[in-house]
Amino acid sequence: LLIDSSALDEASARIDESFKKAYAKEIEDFKHEYANQHGAGSADNLTDADILREVVNTVGKPGKLGGDIKCVVSVSMLTEGWDANTVTHVCGIRAFGSQLLCEQVVGRALRRQSYDLIPYNIKGEEIDRKDLYKYKPENITYKFPPEYARIIGVPFNTFKGGKTVVTKPQKPKAIIRALPERQRMEIRFPVITGYRSDNIEGTLTADFSGLPKFKLDFNKIPTETVLQTIVNGDKKMMKSDYTELRDSQVVYYFAHLMIREYYTSREHGQQFQKFPDIKRIVETWFNEQLEIIGGDGSLEQKRLVMLWDYKAVLGNIMEGVHKANADHEEVTAVLNYYNPEGSTSHVYRPTNKTVWLTQKSHVNYVIAEDNSWQQIAAMTLDAMDDVEAWIRNQYLGLRIPYTVGDENKDYQPTFIVRVKGVNLIVECLDFDGDNSGNKEAKRHYLKDYWIPAANNLKTFGQWNLLEVRDVDQLENEILKTIDQ
Repeated sequence: LLIDSSALDEASARIDESFKKAYAKEIEDFKHEYANQHGAGSADNLTDADILREVVNTVGKPGKLGGDIKCVVSVSMLTEGWDANTVTHVCGIRAFGSQLLCEQVVGRALRRQSYDLIPYNIKGEEIDRKDLYKYKPENITYKFPPEYARIIGVPFNTFKGGKTVVTKPQKPKAIIRALPERQRMEIRFPVITGYRSDNIEGTLTADFSGLPKFKLDFNKIPTETVLQTIVNGDKKMMKSDYTELRDSQVVYYFAHLMIREYYTSREHGQQFQKFPDIKRIVETWFNEQLEIIGGDGSLEQKRLVMLWDYKAVLGNIMEGVHKANADHEEVTAVLNYYNPEGSTSHVYRPTNKTVWLTQKSHVNYVIAEDNSWQQIAAMTLDAMDDVEAWIRNQYLGLRIPYTVGDENKDYQPTFIVRVKGVNLIVECLDFDGDNSGNKEAKRHYLKDYWIPAANNLKTFGQWNLLEVRDVDQLENEILKTIDQ
């Protein structure tokens, strides 16, 4: 891919029909997502320039327009706004107006490709990891290895020319990957980005009584800032102005986002028939659930909630919907639009860490230090006759979204273990070793949201939760679950 501003401006003459034909599905997905975000009919106004910009914005992202691009060449490095850790050559082909420009251009190649620490002895010589036991810990220094990029045609008047140095190739790493011969051990899972509550009786309601308030803490988030130039010292105050907003504007804004984020699907489109119920719920939430901390003391400050993380706001609203409809609801998964499904087949990651060879996992290795609880768990799962397949949730991408107060978060559970056709999400130590203060929120969203939502999809098998406080009891806990 050659990135050129003029190419973007003249895209209609640059994109031929063969490109559009080859990437018809990706272009259609892009237009569909664009229409969801900007309204029906907006995708009809997309130009070839917009499509080409989407190619630039999605380089290396599987399933998108730029997913298959392996090499990027930019003729305007400082203005295109991209940054990568794989720049290998910088070639100056135009006149440089200052040394600062030279430094900025070369700066594009300063990001490291590898952040693996390499052990060195007191003489500055690299130590082979298998020989580390020969050295005392105080005689070992861990440093990043040197990396180099080729700089051609960039004049540095204030620096001496460097020698031509070849970057030392990285030593072979263990590759954590899925093995084709173990395809029967594949574990598939839904990529859930949120949850919605569907009232099977029709009308959608919400109950916020007893739920934590959504706090707008103006002591943490500033509403004004001062801009000052370095030339003449002029100052300008910039302040968030809520006087031009109206309560109804805020309510309609979040009602629109509720429709877009929770009540939109590829099959049924946007469920606008639910808008009256959703608008009423958002209005109740806005009037009753917001708590202001700090600021100027006026209630009108609530309107600035439009500047907060909207996913955290929507998650707080959905808590009330879930509470009101708990007895007659169906928790529905909101799937990642582009990647609705994850699989152990997609795991591929090099590592320099200590690994353990697996037997009953689709993936060949698991990262585990000797005698660690991870290694004990791996040995136990491999040895159990009732275990059909298992995977440690590392480089897999299974994340559980949850909301705490005014923050939207996610976390990774420990293991997935398939036993007699049931997928157990096994938590070893993580809940009880969690010092973040979010332990109960994680358990609540995993047990009451993620698992019911995954089961209601009916396409990824049956899911359940197993919490294990002592890894030495892992086998016994799994056997108890089977007996139940």
